[in-house]
Amino acid sequence: MKSKFIFAMLLGCFFAIEVQAQTILSGTIKDTKGEPMIGATVALKGSKIGTTTNAEGKYSLKLDNAPSARISLSAVGYKTITENIMLNGNEQQQDFVLSEDVFNFEQVVVTGTSTTRTQREMAGSLTQLSAKQLQATSPNSMADILRFIPGVHVEGGGGDVASNIFVRGLPSGGQYKYNPIEEDGMPVQSTGYLTSSAQDVYFRPDLGIANMEFARGGSSTLFGMGAPLGVFNYISKKGGGVGETEVKLSGGQYNLYRVDFNTGGSISDKWQYNLSGFARYDEGPLITGSPSRGYQLRGNITRQLENGYFRIYFRTLDDNSQFFLPFPHVKNSIDAALGNNGKEITTLNTPYGGNFSLVNPLGTITGSLGNGVTAKGNSFMFEFAKSFNGWDFQSKTRLSKFEHRFDFWSPGKTFEIDAYAKSKNPTQKSYTYTYADNGLPLTLSTGANNGKTYVTEESITLRNRPMSDYSTDLRLTKKIVKGTSEHNITIGAFGAVTRQLQDEVGTGVLVELNDQPRLVDLALVDANGQTVKVTKAGFRQNIAGRTYNTFEADKVAFYAGDEMVFNKLRVDAGLRYEAQQGVITVGESAAYANPSATTSADASYRWLTGKTNFRKISFNDYSFVLGTNYSLNKTTNLYGSFTKGFYFPELRTFSNISRDKNGNFIQAVPTQNESVYQLEGGAKYASDRLSGSIALYYNTIKNRLQNDIISGSDGVLREITNAVGSTTTYGTEISVAYRLSAGLIIDANTTLQNHRYDEFFKTLPGADGTFGTADDSKVDYKGNWILRQPKFMLNAGLSYDKKNWDLGLMYNYEGKRYADDQNNIEMPAYSLVNMRAARSFEVGTKQTIKIGLNLYNTFNNRGLTEGDPRVADTSTITNDPFYNARPILPRRLTASITFKF
Repeated sequence: MKSKFIFAMLLGCFFAIEVQAQTILSGTIKDTKGEPMIGATVALKGSKIGTTTNAEGKYSLKLDNAPSARISLSAVGYKTITENIMLNGNEQQQDFVLSEDVFNFEQVVVTGTSTTRTQREMAGSLTQLSAKQLQATSPNSMADILRFIPGVHVEGGGGDVASNIFVRGLPSGGQYKYNPIEEDGMPVQSTGYLTSSAQDVYFRPDLGIANMEFARGGSSTLFGMGAPLGVFNYISKKGGGVGETEVKLSGGQYNLYRVDFNTGGSISDKWQYNLSGFARYDEGPLITGSPSRGYQLRGNITRQLENGYFRIYFRTLDDNSQFFLPFPHVKNSIDAALGNNGKEITTLNTPYGGNFSLVNPLGTITGSLGNGVTAKGNSFMFEFAKSFNGWDFQSKTRLSKFEHRFDFWSPGKTFEIDAYAKSKNPTQKSYTYTYADNGLPLTLSTGANNGKTYVTEESITLRNRPMSDYSTDLRLTKKIVKGTSEHNITIGAFGAVTRQLQDEVGTGVLVELNDQPRLVDLALVDANGQTVKVTKAGFRQNIAGRTYNTFEADKVAFYAGDEMVFNKLRVDAGLRYEAQQGVITVGESAAYANPSATTSADASYRWLTGKTNFRKISFNDYSFVLGTNYSLNKTTNLYGSFTKGFYFPELRTFSNISRDKNGNFIQAVPTQNESVYQLEGGAKYASDRLSGSIALYYNTIKNRLQNDIISGSDGVLREITNAVGSTTTYGTEISVAYRLSAGLIIDANTTLQNHRYDEFFKTLPGADGTFGTADDSKVDYKGNWILRQPKFMLNAGLSYDKKNWDLGLMYNYEGKRYADDQNNIEMPAYSLVNMRAARSFEVGTKQTIKIGLNLYNTFNNRGLTEGDPRVADTSTITNDPFYNARPILPRRLTASITFKF
């Protein structure tokens, strides 16, 4: 199950194809105004045979000799139509007219299906966002794209990357756990959560994205990499037709400068291309002293073949992103804490500690926190599709390799300066706080916080996490027609190898409580009159943590499905089997005393011993899908689905390679994987002026993995991960859009859900703060809300797009949530309003200039997206004067000018 397996599978895409006599179907495609459609797709339905129209809207399609052919015609923003064409064995002419699809319900979808289907024909919920809709959000991050999708709750307060995504109430730490990111149908990272780095670290949307599809459940659990709850699939523009180029220049508050571009077209009748990318510099929207900066270049080139195509994708990324973490807020409010200087805090990131060295007898560690979250590397994908003798073959192979660092500040507890000094030595006679950069005394409170002066403990984590991923998906589909029934039988295989290094250093500092604070030193005079330096250059520790682990996940899956059509009824059925082998190596570390220490901060440190431990584990499971879609009439479809998915234990769980005295691993392999069951039913409606859908869903997770204190085979209590929990969510998603007049559309969607823990026992330490002692207690969180998830969400929008004007207003409401499993810390509901306005001007026959303004968080509303998940137990902070939380991002105005030619 190594990488050789993938390349062996890839070779299967190149084999001899029998060529038959053919009929040529040609003609012209126009819109309802009589204008030729450039780049429209003309395809034999249910196959890989297809072509695109040229600058005059003309097409030519070669078909195998047959009495008839079902032809599908589609274009972005237009209704897909299917026509049954009688063939006479000779070259024949057939013209078509496409009408606008303002609601995207008649668009062809590619996610969660192996045949040509529209969104309305899917046996499950699917949201499709066009390139225009993606750009309309003027996103700060992918979170701003996804927050307007029903059933999705996002926490986007962290900046460009590492967005936390929660879908339909399923419990997770966010970061696409049950809903991975795909790029053109293949995973950005085939096995996620090898470390805590999110998949969006390795991917950035740009002007080269044609649309994004989010398939929830249904066949998305079956094909390709499989996903227990669905996938976010970003689909690239492919070029074709007459060449078109778009260049967008953007600028905004807090020194935002960005250039985006996309260009695509045809080199010849057989070759198409598309190229896109961006370059940016951004000091906001929160000023931390660590700007986001970088670039991306991506593209694809297609070679049309007889009854198929071959396509190569590439992407290069070199980007640094700011990462915003929680910071102190006034307890029981959404207000940011005031610093000692009386000014509101917006970040505890500080430029004063951006570059540093930690020196000890065994070596030196250097850190540079000014780069934020970095990703630098390349990805390539090769796609081959061919139709022959009623069979369709498709293969995709993706190769990715990225350097990735994730260095950040993490806030801890905040203390009044007298209390902090006493916590270090209750019998000390006196103490002195000074600034680490110049040795001058700490500036005391100017009256804020009742005249008390505070300091904060912060942690620094340096993460080096390079990642490589190799994946292949092969599938073969056979269409069988018997009378009025149709079967589209697909068999396929997926293989992947994902590797990641976890090279990490942990340390800590002491800072003043101020915005962008300075580092602080503390010196005590003990009861014997001796001066004890608690910190050194602001550092509380030398190297407190040292990790060097490697993870490799090798997986292979086989799947089979049948997408059946019985006149108005569609039925989907399928089964998937997957096996994964994990290989973990763990570098052992130990604590060392520093004989040359001058402060208690560098008296000891952790360093790698040179010993490596090794562990190999295996998992396997199956998933299935059964779905149906029934067309009541031309406007209404009913659908339903039942799926079972799975989620393997995360390999990072097994980096605990310690053994008990009996020689057994303390962290045992759970006997069962997480099982995700989903049941959904609903209706979809689309007419010329009104569209809408309603989905009723139920999902439950069995064997949910959670940490608890468990007795090992030697009788010693330790904290391990075990599959013992379960959760349930049921809810309703309602979406509606109405065209008030030409170009004027109002739309809204709402999600109402009830989620809860069904089984969640957890051991908590008692007053001594130590696990495994007599004062430990067992708590039951059964019936509690699931962590960080709302029960009510609402999105609404109003847009006008006509006569060269593009105006829009978007409203997002997120209901209350709890920051902890105990449901002690409530995160109040909040709302966002975004506005946009743009005007296009024609400057030539086919050239336009578009000038636009976007205003994010128009009314500068305050709201908290999360508490502090890095605090293990909220009971430890109940007596603190502040609590850490991450707010929504502040108001930001951006302007842009776009050239199309």
